[in-house]
Amino acid sequence: MLGRLHNAKCAPEGLAGHEWKAVLVATVENMLKQKLEHLLGMSGGYVLDYSNASFADFVRNSIGIDPYALHDGSKAQVLRNLWLTGSSNLRGNDTIL
Repeated sequence: MLGRLHNAKCAPEGLAGHEWKAVLVATVENMLKQKLEHLLGMSGGYVLDYSNASFADFVRNSIGIDPYALHDGSKAQVLRNLWLTGSSNLRGNDTIL
């Protein structure tokens, strides 16, 4: 699908160039998140084999925040929320976000 989107010569009918770029970026971000969720085994609420404490330590050491101070829930829910609410300067580190 991305190949078709990337190779398109013009935006689909009804979408301006900037709107088409936003759709493409959202599609890529969604596909990346799906791949990361699969690779990290997040379907059952887990993230790899981290315990809650080791996950919190990893996030704190990686990006300098306590993930459970910001979000409640399973490790997978917390990580998804970090992806959604992470500021642009946190995303610049790209350690886990």
